Amino acid sequence: MARQHRVHLVALSPHNPSQTDIQELQSFCGSVQVIRYRWWHILGGLLWALWHRRPFQVGYFYSRFARNAVAGIAAGLRPEVIFAQLIRVVPLVEKLPGIKIIDFQDSFSMNMNRRAAGSGGLLKVLFRREANAVQRYERRVFDTFDRHIIIAEPDRDEIDHPDRDRIRIVPNGVDFSWFRPDQQSTRRFDILFTGNMGYPPNIEGACWLAREILPEVRKSIPGATLLLAGANPTAQVKRLEGNGIKVTGWLDDIRDAYNSARVFVAPMRSGSGLQNKLLEAMAMGLPCVTTPLANASLQAEPGRQILEEETADGIARSIIQLLQTPTLASELADAGHAFVLNSYNWDRIMETFMQDAGLL
Repeated sequence: MARQHRVHLVALSPHNPSQTDIQELQSFCGSVQVIRYRWWHILGGLLWALWHRRPFQVGYFYSRFARNAVAGIAAGLRPEVIFAQLIRVVPLVEKLPGIKIIDFQDSFSMNMNRRAAGSGGLLKVLFRREANAVQRYERRVFDTFDRHIIIAEPDRDEIDHPDRDRIRIVPNGVDFSWFRPDQQSTRRFDILFTGNMGYPPNIEGACWLAREILPEVRKSIPGATLLLAGANPTAQVKRLEGNGIKVTGWLDDIRDAYNSARVFVAPMRSGSGLQNKLLEAMAMGLPCVTTPLANASLQAEPGRQILEEETADGIARSIIQLLQTPTLASELADAGHAFVLNSYNWDRIMETFMQDAGLL
């Protein structure tokens, strides 16, 4: 966007970002302003959400302090377009003048329903409450915005509004100058899964992969190894380490993880949206195995560009097949790489977005 427009970034954060991060953002933005929120803002916002039947994830970021700060910044900048990233910031921008665009990103109501289905007791009640609140809120705020975007068709279909077909699909892209195959790297691990290891769907996927899928793989390949790479691993994820399983935590360069593995697996059973991890792995030339849930947004061709399985046994069989048949692994990797190169090119995606948003 900054290639053709002057972009001003307003971000909410519980801490002060590093100057390195600020300087990097300033190379793209006319200004970068961070509004810090404290624990009392969070508590007040959650109580506000409970009282007004709003989603807790909206309340978490809402406070009069933040709303007034955003209003003051907008009054000084007088922007032509206000771009709201996620429904979580809607209360801070909904009354501001100008053309307003909302990026739903995913259908968070679908995400919460899936997490409710996989939970029990109080968590199930809370997730169900959040799913219903998010669905109402997605519907209520729709008409507040002039234009709407979302990451994938399955997510758009879950937005409960009669005009949801007006939502433009703008998928994630991948930087092919950064994520590219490296044939010279040493493949020290057989299987790789990456992601924020503090995010519940990734935690669930990591545990399923380590505890149920990997043992099935080892029945045919006894020494099979697994790398779980990504920031913020919970204690539950850290306990998976050992016996051929490595948990890295934060990596300065995630490409190191992709370059050290032979097969990438995204064992997603919950969550929503398009998985960046699959885009990156395919761009890096890795053969990929995933679930129908994750591939519903990606739309790779099963059997040719990706292997798709729903059960632990099925995923294990696919991994074994790729590890034992290098020719098949190479063909799948090449087809997957060509697929993301043609379908998830940032330049092409951004041109479509700018046209749909009326910014060209």
